[in-house]
Amino acid sequence: MAKGWCSLSCRRGNCSRSSAPKVGTTNSIIVPSFGFQVEDVRAAKQEMESKGIEFMTEVFGDDIEAWAYFRGPDGYVYEIWQTQRLLKAPLRSA
Repeated sequence: MAKGWCSLSCRRGNCSRSSAPKVGTTNSIIVPSFGFQVEDVRAAKQEMESKGIEFMTEVFGDDIEAWAYFRGPDGYVYEIWQTQRLLKAPLRSA
């Protein structure tokens, strides 16, 4: 699961994602995003769409790391995300 800020740059209906917002860009939508990690983002997107969830973007990325954004019924933007990268375990407080 990921939580943080992302930048969606949309021009003429084509959107791209960057992990950190770029200052001074135009036509960018900066939104807080809460992500759900899935095993296969394309399969998850297809299943979610079959249940009526509308996605804001197509799937970005490749077989190693991919993501897509959708708007929840609460109006917030959410992300589904897959990765084959090794992720560090969260730090535990003492």
